[in-house]
Amino acid sequence: MRIVFETTVPKIELIIDVRKLEKELINALDHTVNIIKDDYMRTVRTWSKQPIFEKRGPKKIFGRLEEKVSTNSEIYFYIDDGTSPHIIRPRNAGLLSFQTGYRAKTRVGVVGSRGGGAFGPRVSAKQVMHPGFPARNFTKTIAKRRQKNLTNLVRLAFNRSFRFGGMR
Repeated sequence: MRIVFETTVPKIELIIDVRKLEKELINALDHTVNIIKDDYMRTVRTWSKQPIFEKRGPKKIFGRLEEKVSTNSEIYFYIDDGTSPHIIRPRNAGLLSFQTGYRAKTRVGVVGSRGGGAFGPRVSAKQVMHPGFPARNFTKTIAKRRQKNLTNLVRLAFNRSFRFGGMR
């Protein structure tokens, strides 16, 4: 006598609620962008002249969801991208006046800000050769850091949007 076992897997209908998916994706994007804005704010926490970071969106553009964090602070772009050596001349006076020492408040690849600034005796000069400084790469660091968050939230959005129909 021969006994044969055969397994059968019931076919379950999987339905995606598109409206719920869109809502969940917007929430995932909005949550991630809020975290990104907080990261940007952390990079300037100790600055005396705080740049303003604006969040725009979420909005749908040609079927894509888009949300942005931006600033119009020229200084922030210099810090983020770095500068090459350059001459500094006075604008509204005959001489520059500055302290001789400086400790940077930010570091390359670090999303944060610490105490620092000018120190030492005050001197004057007609112009100075600034040595430049390396890019802090805040934007790249934050994007790399938050990509995994967004990926996980998008996965969760899809999971929340599935519902199971009956068996076939």
